[in-house]
Amino acid sequence: MALILSIETSLDVCAVAIHEQGILINTLEILTPRSHAAQLAVLIQKVCDQSSLSLRKIQAVAVSAGPGSYTGLRIGASTAKGLCYGLSIPLIAVNTLDILARGARQHCEAQVWICPLIDARRMDVFYKLVDEHNQEILPTSAATLQPEFLRQYLDEGRKICFAGNAAGKCRNVVQHTGASFISDIYPRATVLGELAFENWKQNKWEDPALFEPMYAKEFFTTSKS
Repeated sequence: MALILSIETSLDVCAVAIHEQGILINTLEILTPRSHAAQLAVLIQKVCDQSSLSLRKIQAVAVSAGPGSYTGLRIGASTAKGLCYGLSIPLIAVNTLDILARGARQHCEAQVWICPLIDARRMDVFYKLVDEHNQEILPTSAATLQPEFLRQYLDEGRKICFAGNAAGKCRNVVQHTGASFISDIYPRATVLGELAFENWKQNKWEDPALFEPMYAKEFFTTSKS
């Protein structure tokens, strides 16, 4: 039985969750910016206590891998790695954009493609594109928002939902009948845990000694879109 503790700190939310075989047991989250350092350890202890579980029962730790906030990702990764070392259990990392895409899926029509967006700076974003089956069409990349952003897919008749904390500024630039926007969505530990269980079943684990998140400042490149 896979008992996974998930840690989400890539953006403003600080959240933890416990899943057993991909089924949510409990979750706690705080939507206060820059609260990660003070609150993460507290949330982990609380979610275990409320679930009547000892940390020693946890069989893997999942962490949001970025792209995202340097400070948030660093805190989440260091906490997750420390737990994995201390408990001698696997580390599972999940792309933050995949977490956003899966979370947005329940708000979209069945055939809609999803473009999760993370705000970078000015008009810059990190994004990827997945189809109606959550299969990757475009990998994690960075771009400056322009009217032509993903225009070739929209003009082909694809409906695309742009979701995440950069969806608002995307709405002002990408004006197309096939485009829809969800701005009030954020990465959640509940979704992270579901995706982490999929990785667990495939033995897709990280080496805690080598794992580093995708920090925004290191990952920034200009991509064709």
